[in-house]
Amino acid sequence: MVVAVSMANNVDVDGDANDDDWTVRVPADGMRFVDGDGLDITGPAAISDAETFEIIEEGDNDDLDLESSDEDPDASTLEISEDDKVEHLVFAFDLSAEDSENDVTINDINVAFNVGGTDGTSLDNFIDDFRMEIDGTSVDAESYTGSGVTATVNFDFDGDVEVPEDGSVTALVYATFEDAGSSFSDATISASTTPGSVDAEGADDVTVDGSQKNGNVQTVRTTGVTLAAEPSDGTDTSDSEHVTAEAVDDNYGTMFLEFDLTGFGDDLWVKADDAVKGASSTAGLAYQIYDVTAGAATTSGSVTIDYDIDGADEDNGYFELEDGETYTVTVTVDYNPVSYGVDRSYRLDVLTVGYNDTEDTTADTTASPDDATEYRSDAVTIQS
Repeated sequence: MVVAVSMANNVDVDGDANDDDWTVRVPADGMRFVDGDGLDITGPAAISDAETFEIIEEGDNDDLDLESSDEDPDASTLEISEDDKVEHLVFAFDLSAEDSENDVTINDINVAFNVGGTDGTSLDNFIDDFRMEIDGTSVDAESYTGSGVTATVNFDFDGDVEVPEDGSVTALVYATFEDAGSSFSDATISASTTPGSVDAEGADDVTVDGSQKNGNVQTVRTTGVTLAAEPSDGTDTSDSEHVTAEAVDDNYGTMFLEFDLTGFGDDLWVKADDAVKGASSTAGLAYQIYDVTAGAATTSGSVTIDYDIDGADEDNGYFELEDGETYTVTVTVDYNPVSYGVDRSYRLDVLTVGYNDTEDTTADTTASPDDATEYRSDAVTIQS
């Protein structure tokens, strides 16, 4: 036996459980039978099984969530041209309807952009246009709100994109950079969006869930150096070594890092034999010795450091990096804590590589690892 309910089209759904929640059951003695002798019999004596259903407004079970995306680009250095417009992916996020009972249609999305740095005084300085692509459908920026270093940009999909029920899509946000016309060495751009910035509908309007999603800060340059996402050697266990001497104060540790770097936009020069402990805007290489035991960088102790850029021509004390070429950098360190303390663990951190686009000239610009946590050598415990 099946019991079905047909809903009227004028039911007032107000969220009150007394009105909207219904239970169907067979009550005690709720059924009558006629037996073989023609006698009427009622039953059953009691029943506990019941089915409860809720009357909801159409579309109430439609759902869309704003989520982080694996496609969101890591922080990096974006190359732009002095002569041509260049497009780069700057932000990505996901829209998920995995908990929805219906497909969800995207009407439009707002994205906030922010620029900074010495050269990033205004979006108009170096941004030509924005576009967003979802599931193969691409739209250019519709309108701008804001000026100077910030702007809210609207992307109008006009219902042309659907997020399937039980599925998700990725929104890719691109920026087209103007031809810079001159050297651009210190500009940044980042993007973000919020659930309230997404206008969508299923059987009815959908309130998007989730939290604000922020893209990584991208550095924009016409010339520069990019460091590989992570070192190619020096971070594995046993890559660092403890060396025991006759006197405790002469014990030291050896550490190294090997990584690739690429120059772009112009030939660049990095000064050789110019390693500086701590932050520096002019050193060929800036590094730190990190006391893992204490949880802080140390300025104590004695350091012998050497770095080489394999494949680069060296002349007049400078390595020359040719435009578009990739080189391997090897940094080798002997560290003696002396009276600072043995029986502690230390590691080498590469902070920046300094360069200049003028031949054989001290660095005026630095390049940092996109992820500083990667540019750390294997730690070594210097024992007594």
